[in-house]
Amino acid sequence: MKLRSLLALLVTQGDQIVSTQRLIEELWGGAPPRTASTGLQVYISKLRRHLGDGVNPRIVVSHPSGYQLSLAGHSCDLTIFQNHLAAADRAEADGMPAVEVMELSRALEICRGPVLADVRGSGLLENVARQYDESRIIAYERRIDLDLRLGYRRNLVGELYGVVAEHPTWENLHEHLMLALYRAGRIAEALRVYRQLHRRLVEELGMEPGPRLKRLHQMVLSRDPNLDPATSLAS
Repeated sequence: MKLRSLLALLVTQGDQIVSTQRLIEELWGGAPPRTASTGLQVYISKLRRHLGDGVNPRIVVSHPSGYQLSLAGHSCDLTIFQNHLAAADRAEADGMPAVEVMELSRALEICRGPVLADVRGSGLLENVARQYDESRIIAYERRIDLDLRLGYRRNLVGELYGVVAEHPTWENLHEHLMLALYRAGRIAEALRVYRQLHRRLVEELGMEPGPRLKRLHQMVLSRDPNLDPATSLAS
């Protein structure tokens, strides 16, 4: 597990040098053993062997203050994920929604679930993982919103049920699910999704759904034609 954590610590810091002290703190916690420095060197050697690291150039580079992962000429899932998100942003700025959907879909193919799920114990990795998880959910919301606005035919309902189960109090995701259900002719089910979220928010958080979701609920009840695929939900 420490070997995987070490790799994750270096990967998530890009081309930055991670100090020896920081690596020891992250790998062994607040009370590292006296042999931690030697142990770190052992793990670095194992990591180099695992990566097929040659002597020149090295992938794991030693510095007086710590270690650095040199990814020149190598691929990294998190970097590829970020590159696709950047491409989606450019497509949005250029008014190319089909390209934006494609790039968001490619990004989500890279990050299918919680990032670094098996090595999130340390403070640094936990913070980085939360940032990527947030980016993943935002990318997912963007793609779903575009799918609905463009009328793309996907298994949106099944996808959304899965992500809503992962984030049971996120109102935006429930909004997308309700709209997808409505457009699939499953109006009673869309209303049930609202009731379940309403009950959960009241019982667990002591709060009502926001005005946007309440308005969508009323639009579903009245079968508002603005919910049809040819139109978009006003902000």
